[in-house]
Amino acid sequence: MSKVIKTEIDSKQISAQMDQRIRKGRMMLKSEIARDCSPYLPFANGYLEKSVNRSIGKDDPYLVWDIIYARFLYYGKLMLGVTSHSAWAKKYERKVATDKDLKYRKLRPQAGPYWFERRKPGRIKNWIKILETEVRNR
Repeated sequence: MSKVIKTEIDSKQISAQMDQRIRKGRMMLKSEIARDCSPYLPFANGYLEKSVNRSIGKDDPYLVWDIIYARFLYYGKLMLGVTSHSAWAKKYERKVATDKDLKYRKLRPQAGPYWFERRKPGRIKNWIKILETEVRNR
């Protein structure tokens, strides 16, 4: 004797719930990465550190320190204006990197270039765990 069991699965609801979990997990992950990178950021007035906050809330896979001089500090190379040959380039003047390394103030001993890459090796497992927890346990 066999029995027939009929089930209905609302795939749209499941998909929407999974999308919500992924968005929440991504936001938590981005927030944790920003917090973990903070000691590695050059610090003068806090604008660079705060500039990442807009990026944390966005629903995309990118974490962006969005301030005009972030790229300059991230790569750690002196950049000069193409025509002025000055670090204080004119408005709208394109800059190019030189071979000269930037010297960072030592308000934070770990501060320097490539803050994400330098922080990643010690924290990647924790970041993956945070994302997995948010996606699986809701």
